[in-house]
Amino acid sequence: MKNIRLRNGSTSTNANLLTKDWDFDIAEREAEFKDDLRAASGIGKDRRKVPLLFLLLDYFYLTLFQKGRTAGPTLSQQVKALIGDGNQAYVDNNLPEAIRIMQEVIRIEPRAASAWSVLAQCYEDLKEDQKALQLRIMAAHLRHDAEEWDRLARQSR
Repeated sequence: MKNIRLRNGSTSTNANLLTKDWDFDIAEREAEFKDDLRAASGIGKDRRKVPLLFLLLDYFYLTLFQKGRTAGPTLSQQVKALIGDGNQAYVDNNLPEAIRIMQEVIRIEPRAASAWSVLAQCYEDLKEDQKALQLRIMAAHLRHDAEEWDRLARQSR
């Protein structure tokens, strides 16, 4: 009897108004679920308030794992794991480790454009701009990105 309550909250025993605690409105639950999912995924958030580093990591993730975003090789789980480790080292500001890991990725799969990009960012952070530019050129070559080529050409003058 504890689990039975009335829809209007009263304690009357009118059988037509009885319902169980586990009765719920599926549309309401679905709306709550979608709201929670949006909040967790970041959909609808103002992207300008997100730090640049997270936008870069999001870009690298999209280029690695989303189909149809860029032309490139299918990466093995080992390479994907190494790229993830390298990204984490970069986020942790462990540039020597990020460089080491990304060089290993390039040794295993030289067509992994994101590894070239992260490596370029590491060298840019170390104020080695010429090396960073060369690495970005390689990444642009692998991505077939005309806009990136244009930007790099202007930068190299």
